[in-house]
Amino acid sequence: FSNQHFCLTGRFAWGSQAHCETEIKSRGGRTQSNVTQATNFLVIGTIGSTDWLHSRHGRKIKHAMELAGSNHPIAIVSEEQWVDHLL
Repeated sequence: FSNQHFCLTGRFAWGSQAHCETEIKSRGGRTQSNVTQATNFLVIGTIGSTDWLHSRHGRKIKHAMELAGSNHPIAIVSEEQWVDHLL
């Protein structure tokens, strides 16, 4: 996670977003509140929303997909994939 930029979206089964951000920072990663050109990973919480497209959650995913579509090296990962790298 060292020097990697993470943006979190959605609700997490692992814990609150603040708890998840602490886990990232304790491993040398950096957290962001929004997806930007600096974002390396967008982590999507397991607990979804039925109105994801019209929420901040959906806009982050949409922006990350647009960046990925323009060859920006961003990984869009599930909470499960992210937790596997914590353990």
